[in-house]
Parts: sequence; C-alpha cells; structure tokens
Amino acid sequence: IQRSGKKFTTWVSNDGRVWQECNSIELADVPENLHAGVFTYAATSENTNIHRAVFDHVGLSAGK
Repeated sequence: IQRSGKKFTTWVSNDGRVWQECNSIELADVPENLHAGVFTYAATSENTNIHRAVFDHVGLSAGK
C-alpha cells in the first residue's frame, strides 16, 4: 500500500520485482498518522496444511 496525502494505492507482484497497480482510493477524513500491518485470512479447515501465507521483504518507509 502506498500513501500520498489522502490517496492510497495498492500494488501486486508475482515475483516481488515487477509491481502492477491494483486500485487506488482517496479518503476524505483520514488522519495524518496511521498504524500499518499485514494480514491474511482463510476459512476454518480440518486440514491444517491447506492454508499457507508468506510475507517476505516487508518494510515501511516515510514519505515526503
């Protein structure tokens, strides 16, 4: 997720090198400071090996 002022843009990549813009939205009442995080969701399953997610090379940087 990339933020520029009140505009938020999401990006996706299959390989972590080439990124493509997915969507963007401008939020009118967004505060200057926000908390950020990553998550994943999967429905309950009796097979504990069926759902897997990997977050790699995650970082935060301050904008201008």
